[in-house]
Amino acid sequence: MVFPRFADGNSARDMVENEAFWKKSPGGKNGHKEQGLPWEGPEMVRRDGEPHRGSLILFLGEAVFFFSLLGVPLLGLPWIVTLPWSLTVYLMARRDLRRMGAGLMDPLGRKPTEEGRGYSLFALVLSLVFALFWGLFILYLSRAR
Repeated sequence: MVFPRFADGNSARDMVENEAFWKKSPGGKNGHKEQGLPWEGPEMVRRDGEPHRGSLILFLGEAVFFFSLLGVPLLGLPWIVTLPWSLTVYLMARRDLRRMGAGLMDPLGRKPTEEGRGYSLFALVLSLVFALFWGLFILYLSRAR
């Protein structure tokens, strides 16, 4: 097989077989086993991972937070909508944070994802409180008769 030659006269095969080439390489020879993969260094990120959804999770978390607070003057009636919504946003954020921790997702979205998770967790707790309130209220009305 004929390998093309570079301007310095070396072919790709010559470069691969040359030990000096591998010593300059960040990963080392033998499948990057000596020094690790280039993207595993400090503050290095894989570029083939999924893009983050931090802004989406933050927006959904803030929206469900707003609607759950809207339930306070409405005697908690929006809990029917905010309970599954906040649970969904919380699970999305948890999944994304785990993937960021594993290096499979862009870590630049960590902060907005954590904030969105916090908003959705607050909305989830508030929705559960309202659901408990309405459940006890309906139970009270059914026994009062």
